[in-house]
Amino acid sequence: MKKTIIILATVLLASFSSSIIAAGDAEAGQTKSATCMGCHGLAGNSAIATFPKLAGQG
Repeated sequence: MKKTIIILATVLLASFSSSIIAAGDAEAGQTKSATCMGCHGLAGNSAIATFPKLAGQG
């Protein structure tokens, strides 16, 4: 019985958290990434050694 309750609670919590993670705001992401592009470049590959390359670090 206790094992069933734990499994049920885990499944229930996982279903709620996945819907929260799935909700995103693409416009907000573009606005925030525009700030980074100034130093790190359009594709995340900075030509200046002062600013590290961000491409591929996801």
